Amino acid sequence: MPDGRDPSAQWSPNSHVWTVVDGAPGEGWLDRMLRWIDERLETSGRDTKLDVEDVRAWIREREARQRAIRTPGDLLALCADFDQFGAGASLVERSERWLETFGRQ
Repeated sequence: MPDGRDPSAQWSPNSHVWTVVDGAPGEGWLDRMLRWIDERLETSGRDTKLDVEDVRAWIREREARQRAIRTPGDLLALCADFDQFGAGASLVERSERWLETFGRQ
C-alpha cells in the first residue's frame, strides 16, 4: 500500500498510526522566500514598493525582541504591506492596517 501498511493485515480501530511530520520551515527559509517573492513581483509587470533589503532591515531591527516573523504566512503579510505602502511605516501603522483589513471582517 502507498501509505506503508501491510495490505494483508486485518483492519481494526486501533490499527491506525499517526505519522509525525515536522512542518517548520528549514534553516534559510526566510531568505529563500524573500527571493521568491521578489522574483514574482519583479516579473509581474506592475509597480511594487517592495525592496527586499528594506524588509530584511525591518526584520533584523525587530526579531531579537519581538519574533515578528515566525511563519511563511507572516512573511507574506509583511511583504504585501511593503509592496503596497513601502518601507516608511512603523510597526503600529502596519498592525493597524492589518487589523482594519483582516481583523475586523
